[in-house]
Amino acid sequence: LDGTANTGVTLTENFAMKLSPLTALSPLDGRYCGKVDGLRPWFSEFGLIRHRVTVEILWLIALAEDPAIPEVPAFSATTAVQLKNVMQGFSEADADEVKAIEARTNHDVKAVEYFIKMKLAGSSLKDISEWTHFALTSEDVNSIAQAFGLRSALQSEILPALENLRTSLDALAKEWHISLVKGVADISRAVVALGGEWHIDANNRLIEDGSEQKNLWG
Repeated sequence: LDGTANTGVTLTENFAMKLSPLTALSPLDGRYCGKVDGLRPWFSEFGLIRHRVTVEILWLIALAEDPAIPEVPAFSATTAVQLKNVMQGFSEADADEVKAIEARTNHDVKAVEYFIKMKLAGSSLKDISEWTHFALTSEDVNSIAQAFGLRSALQSEILPALENLRTSLDALAKEWHISLVKGVADISRAVVALGGEWHIDANNRLIEDGSEQKNLWG
């Protein structure tokens, strides 16, 4: 941005900034990062790459289970475990390796494909490694990977957090139910009804006294 046209001040300084709460592009990586740490395994780029790897490997296993594709013979139980270990043991170091491949290919999903082929190259599966990503599009992989991430986050973080919130609110409601004064006002008549065990008790008292429901607030 160059502000010289109107102010005579040049605003073209280049800053080399380290990531911090002050320099984060999103508050989720800034001031609120501690609140969403539990979502990083699922919604970060690491999480997306890991789920892409999962999709590719599960697809390769599915190809091997289809008798109509003899070029990919059925895997033994041991081989299937080896493949699943690649996705289940996926680490940040593995993600760094994928990103290094991406820097050369300039394609995120293709980098995952090459990563898996590299993993298979030194194993008994090297002959079928070229079937990795067969008949898949990047959209196929990304859409399913994102669905995996959302499902995992819901099961491990979001739903348990909502249940904890529900439990806390339920406890507060039971604690304060008797102590809180329930009140309803008729805004047209300028009268208020207070008391009763439930909010609806005050509401009904005003209705009995001639108020209309549309005028009641509480």
